[in-house]
Amino acid sequence: MKRNHWLIVGCLSLLVIANYVQRPRPLDLRDLLQNSDSCTLLSLDPKADPAKPTSKNKFYETPILGEAIISDANEKTALAENLFPWKDSEINPDHTHTPHYGIRAVRGSRKLDVSICFACQDVIFVLDGQVYEHQRISFDAKRLFNQILQQHHVALAKD
Repeated sequence: MKRNHWLIVGCLSLLVIANYVQRPRPLDLRDLLQNSDSCTLLSLDPKADPAKPTSKNKFYETPILGEAIISDANEKTALAENLFPWKDSEINPDHTHTPHYGIRAVRGSRKLDVSICFACQDVIFVLDGQVYEHQRISFDAKRLFNQILQQHHVALAKD
């Protein structure tokens, strides 16, 4: 019986290690964003009426108000610096994730989508169609996102 117990523990340990090794580290995601072939900052309107014709373009069910194509390396770096390193703390349970911002970065065959909600300070990272992580974000990043969107003449959603 003890032999089976250690065999099971060993197999489970290998599965955990294999999952850890396969998951990209935050630096890998930061590199994907900073060195992306294409990067788009989205202005989202979670309060928009989904039945309106203007709500046809969506980012994970949230209507898109507008988008800024980010090709400038300095802007990509600024976005990455405000997303990484992540702020480790508990997600605010009093708010539902209602994103006003999104980022889509593509590099080769890899696609990173980032859904950002400042009401609960929650960031959801989706890598190649799989939810990678939920983390917190500083309110300071909101100013930068608004500034970039306004420089690209993109409308901002009302809070």
